[in-house]
Amino acid sequence: MKTFALTALSVGVAMTAMVSTGAFAGKGNGLPNISMKDAFSLNIHAYANCPAGDYDGSNRRTIVVQSTNVTEANIAHNAGHADSSNYNNIWLTKSASDDFRVKDGNACDYGVDDGGNDRGAELELPELVAYNYDVYLKFIGKPGTQLDPVLCGYDADTNTTFCYTGSTITTRDTGPGATKFKNYTKQLMGVQDVLGICAGNVCDLFDTALEGYFWDWSASNGAKAQLRFVPCSTPKTGDDPSLVNCAGDPL
Repeated sequence: MKTFALTALSVGVAMTAMVSTGAFAGKGNGLPNISMKDAFSLNIHAYANCPAGDYDGSNRRTIVVQSTNVTEANIAHNAGHADSSNYNNIWLTKSASDDFRVKDGNACDYGVDDGGNDRGAELELPELVAYNYDVYLKFIGKPGTQLDPVLCGYDADTNTTFCYTGSTITTRDTGPGATKFKNYTKQLMGVQDVLGICAGNVCDLFDTALEGYFWDWSASNGAKAQLRFVPCSTPKTGDDPSLVNCAGDPL
């Protein structure tokens, strides 16, 4: 009987350990193993010739951008600047209802007066999105297509646009794991604080020290990405929420 009791205890401990480990493991698609009920999904597709239409007021889940030279864009991004195209920018604004909404889904109508926004695509996000969410990206475009998206912000005092520095080109590969989600919070929610005007090492999305935040969505023709904003169980702490994931681990 004693031997059986010890064996049962050992099995119970092992099963408990397996359950605990499973709670922190991923779903197999790269996303954390938590409920996605409150997550927000967004598709971003790049075209050489964008579809016609103003895409305004439709509350869409898709944004179209014009493709660009990703290699040239990567050079600009690594220097902390945006690429030369104004037709692949996705402007990020605070939501009055603290929600997600694609307000303008066409980034190719830059300079066209479409009833209030003539600068391209516009995505509304919760004001504290950098503290309350991680953003994951899954590359689902044609194999061989490329992406190099970064967050940028404008400093009015120096009349300069600064962008996330240190970006690397992502190429759509094939094989196991090629289309898994990866955490892009660092790249899409923070800009290096080269001016020393923000509380931490970066200016996180919607930090008031900068303005005019946008994603410089550099992508080759046919590149398709799926974004997932995953809510944190508790808000991130510290001055640099874009540098850690929801679990508090460095990115």
